Amino acid sequence: MKNKTLITTLGFITLVPMSVHADSVVLEETITQGDVSLPAYTKENAVKKGDTYHLVDRDMTISTSQAIRLTKTVLDTYETIQETALNQQPSVFSEGLAMISSETTLKPTGEEREGFAEVTTPSGLQGWVLLDHTQAHTKEVPTRPTVYVSKSDGINASFAFRQKVTLIDSQDGKFILKNDDGKTVNVSRQAFSFTQPAPPQPTVKVASVGKKVVTSAPTGSLISTAKQYLGVPYVWGGTSPNGFDCSGYIQYIYKQHGVNLPRTVSGQAQYGQKVTRNQLQVGDLIVFETYKPGPSHAGIYLGNGQFIHAGGDRVQISSLSTSYWSTRLLYAKRL
Repeated sequence: MKNKTLITTLGFITLVPMSVHADSVVLEETITQGDVSLPAYTKENAVKKGDTYHLVDRDMTISTSQAIRLTKTVLDTYETIQETALNQQPSVFSEGLAMISSETTLKPTGEEREGFAEVTTPSGLQGWVLLDHTQAHTKEVPTRPTVYVSKSDGINASFAFRQKVTLIDSQDGKFILKNDDGKTVNVSRQAFSFTQPAPPQPTVKVASVGKKVVTSAPTGSLISTAKQYLGVPYVWGGTSPNGFDCSGYIQYIYKQHGVNLPRTVSGQAQYGQKVTRNQLQVGDLIVFETYKPGPSHAGIYLGNGQFIHAGGDRVQISSLSTSYWSTRLLYAKRL
């Protein structure tokens, strides 16, 4: 087999470079070079070279900061274009492992060296073949970068301010975002960012009964932040997105908006202005008596008889109309 390998491979050492395949990018800004002007959010085919993109259809070069890469081209398979040897090492003088017939599909390992590609055959043998005895086949895969919702007003109730989502594609100047639930929405470029926006700053102060004073956050952004953690596991004593208990969740959500509340439900219940069930408004802190007398559970009112809280096994939305919560509601506090 060794001699046959040498006869087969010697004389075929001229290297044929692989074809250059372009990625898909969308321009972040209007690009003007010479007489050519490309509007922002135009989709282009580009080849990445260091910190630049070469727009292959325009013969223009731009910075990678001027575009978002939506897909990238990766090596998929090699196909032999003639009978060739599978060698143990990337050398024409290496011991041969097998002969591979023409039109055989080979799986790459990702490494190319000295004019050879390391591959796996359909039967599972691994070795090296001459690149000029093969044709490379590539495929486009989406990059799907992680982005954050920076403007949620008017988008969709499933996409909250500061929520982490996935950028799927761009079409006609709009961008398609996808959340963890699989829901998608078309938005403008201004609706997302690659870094998480800072939480909104508190705006007004409301004095409660006695001397307790808190700084309240805008209701809409507070609710958006609260919904961002739907599904986070319930953990007794939990105070972070790794796991919340009911008061830890309330404290964490308000803290994101610059409002510092005590750690316990009984302490939180001392803040704000007490309101009855008939006076409930979106954003009110609702207080329940559950496993012990007095305030022992809390949530945030969402409207339409629903509230969000860390209870059961996770952060979830529940209804005040159920017999369990309806009979255990003590009062609400407007912070």
